[in-house]
Amino acid sequence: MKSILILIFLFFPLFVHAYPSVKHDFVFYDVYPNANNNLKKAINESTPIIKNGKKYHGRTNWHVKWNFKWKRRNGRCRVVSASTSLDVKYTMPRIPNDYKVASSIRYSFGKYYELLFEHEKGHKKTGLLAAKKIEESLLLLGNFGSCKKLEILANRKGHEILKLFRKLDIEYDDKTGHGKLDGVNINHFL
Repeated sequence: MKSILILIFLFFPLFVHAYPSVKHDFVFYDVYPNANNNLKKAINESTPIIKNGKKYHGRTNWHVKWNFKWKRRNGRCRVVSASTSLDVKYTMPRIPNDYKVASSIRYSFGKYYELLFEHEKGHKKTGLLAAKKIEESLLLLGNFGSCKKLEILANRKGHEILKLFRKLDIEYDDKTGHGKLDGVNINHFL
């Protein structure tokens, strides 16, 4: 029984993956719809999100950082711990609380915002999956004769995973029509 407990404690770190730490940040741009300026027009005029000449109402930027520690044993180097963190920044529209607007417009905006934010959280999920994959991959790198080579390979692996998940993030927008196929269409709320 004692030897089983020792084996469990020896191998337990290999099976435990910490959840990446996640930091959320919001940047809001104000929109001012009124009787002469409908909601769609107000958002389109106010959005700072422009890519390839096209305006978007929401954006999610994510950045993954990773750290790892290695130990040398019997002339071989191995990653013994790894952690990742995810920084997420949402850029979203808002109607200022103190702005006088018809309750029907505020209600329509709220419903649209909910769907837009759900779509943007899908981008966050991609970043979170990237962080988890990086951590997992670093822990599975194996033994190396050179600790410097281990560091180089570990960082290269992290960057390769980021590149893959950035492509998946673009595919997410392509597959959903930037959320339109999931109902993120301001015209449905006018």
